[in-house]
Amino acid sequence: MPELQYPDDARFTCVQCGACCRDLRIPLTAADYERHSAVTWLENLTHKSKKLFDKRRERQGEVCYFAHHPVHGCVFLQPDNLCLVHSAKGYDYKALACKLFPFKFIPSPDGIRVARKFHCPAVIANEGEPLNKQHKQLSKLFGDYCQSIQCEVPSAVMFYHDYAIPWPAFAQIEATLFTAIEIGDLPLYKRLLLCLRFIHACKIEALGQQGTFGIELDPQKILCELLQENMQKRRPALGERVVVTQFLGYLVAHYSRRSVWHSLYLPLRKLSLALGIGHVQLPGFTHPVALSQLHNCPPWQPTAECEALLHYYFRQKLLTRDYFGPACFKLPLVAGLNLLVLAYPLTVMLARLYALSRGHVTPLLQDVKDAMYLSDFACYASDIWSGTAGRLSAFMLSSPALLEKLVVWYGSGTSTGTPTGEKQYAGK
Repeated sequence: MPELQYPDDARFTCVQCGACCRDLRIPLTAADYERHSAVTWLENLTHKSKKLFDKRRERQGEVCYFAHHPVHGCVFLQPDNLCLVHSAKGYDYKALACKLFPFKFIPSPDGIRVARKFHCPAVIANEGEPLNKQHKQLSKLFGDYCQSIQCEVPSAVMFYHDYAIPWPAFAQIEATLFTAIEIGDLPLYKRLLLCLRFIHACKIEALGQQGTFGIELDPQKILCELLQENMQKRRPALGERVVVTQFLGYLVAHYSRRSVWHSLYLPLRKLSLALGIGHVQLPGFTHPVALSQLHNCPPWQPTAECEALLHYYFRQKLLTRDYFGPACFKLPLVAGLNLLVLAYPLTVMLARLYALSRGHVTPLLQDVKDAMYLSDFACYASDIWSGTAGRLSAFMLSSPALLEKLVVWYGSGTSTGTPTGEKQYAGK
């Protein structure tokens, strides 16, 4: 079995909050479906349901899920946030997706990177038992995963469209990204812009080499160019802001109660939110917030705690390679990094909305945690990228100039703290 590799100081212990069971649809393997359909469950369900399974037509074919109630969540979730399957049949009987969450196994030549999804309060808090002390359980889980899902190391890294690079070339790129994200005397948004500029400079060089890939870029030169620029805020045009605001429509749709009226009203609601019009109500909001209020917010000056949490998020994504390739819709490296950088303005926008809902203008640590929970879910939800809006956003994200404008517009501000690493956040 390949060696499992864990990020430094990564922790997780389930706190039984039930958030994953309420928010996520649970896909089933053929073995999961056969096992669960052989048991009479309906009479034991807390929230009465006429069915146990939903089948949906998706790009990869028909996919079977556990039935999901828009308010109560998974059909097997009980009022005490525990799973009926787990209670009645034990852990090993559960569906593979349930046992996996929040872990992801990402194959690499040097081993299997163990990543965590940040759509989980326990992962964001980084609390619980260290992953390296859960090696036995995670190894068994990885074995179960390999029995149902093919886990092969790609021979090369898909870099841009159909252009691939060898793993040693990727290692050079990755080392520079790590260097950029750890520059402690730069605000985080500038570090992300440095990563963005570097990866697009690599793209330009790669396309110019016509089939060969030799990285002769000077990261310090790119950094100097970035620092010399006057990072003035330029308000993105309406069509450009849709790249970020369309995620609000997706989140509102996901958390809305389904009904006949809902199916008629929701498309208009999603359109208005994408255009920056109307009010937003999301989980944890004390009251709806008008999107127009975002334009009156002062520049964000993140506290040391907020900046450390955001830095921790992006560093973990880079460490585990959880932003491109098999880990992320098979996106090429350039597109995957674009999406990762987009998570920053989206998180800041959501944090501002949470703050306004709670009666303060400047986002606090809890606002950022709640925003990160939703933004990680929205950015890496497969169904948002399968629609027309998702494909349009993916096209627009190919422009580094647009991404820079969004990052500066939503996220710039004078940082009151510049963390030098994730240790400032770990375990809070």
